[in-house]
Amino acid sequence: MADRVLVHQINRPISEAYTHFADLHKFVAIHPVIYKCELLGESSYKLHERMVLAGLGISFSYKVLLQKVTPHSQVVMFAEIVKGVTLKLVFDFTDNNGTTELTEQVIFNGPFFIKPLFLAFLIKQHKRMICNLNDANRVL
Repeated sequence: MADRVLVHQINRPISEAYTHFADLHKFVAIHPVIYKCELLGESSYKLHERMVLAGLGISFSYKVLLQKVTPHSQVVMFAEIVKGVTLKLVFDFTDNNGTTELTEQVIFNGPFFIKPLFLAFLIKQHKRMICNLNDANRVL
């Protein structure tokens, strides 16, 4: 069961929206805190993040497994952020007359006391990511 379900409207055709989630190099291009992606294997990547929390710059990396469950319809990402903290993101894409509706399920496993902070941060970043994708002036 998802901890959060977010619904985003993307002002791009489904094929273009899907590509930015199915190709993690393109995902990095729109994500506000992930700055680098390394291919480790066929569907395994290492993502690098850089962010500021409480005035302190923090950088870290983690492994992500990517599943393209249904072409142009669903992408699943699974990551162990740190030992004992995992994140599963399920992205479902629906065509909406030339634009795309994206339903994002967020499944978090980790200590209960960091869950609300983690989810709030992730939701904020993913809203910014969708704004980046929707920016008509942004070269993708």
